[in-house]
Amino acid sequence: MTIPNAELVDKAAIDTIVKLSADECISSDIEELGAKADDIPTLTENALKDACGFINPIQATAEEISEIFRAAM
Repeated sequence: MTIPNAELVDKAAIDTIVKLSADECISSDIEELGAKADDIPTLTENALKDACGFINPIQATAEEISEIFRAAM
């Protein structure tokens, strides 16, 4: 089943989450939370150990997780 205007629905959902996060003062930048680029290896290692990752249908690699952290800086 395809959803008409799926891209618009996706954008609306993301925009809503971003607005809610801003309204509730939730940072979208992990540097604001005290993380440094030097922390990325440790953050990545811990993310790989997280139990939620084991039940994901697609397993992320260490490089993919590191890239997510770099993008969040």
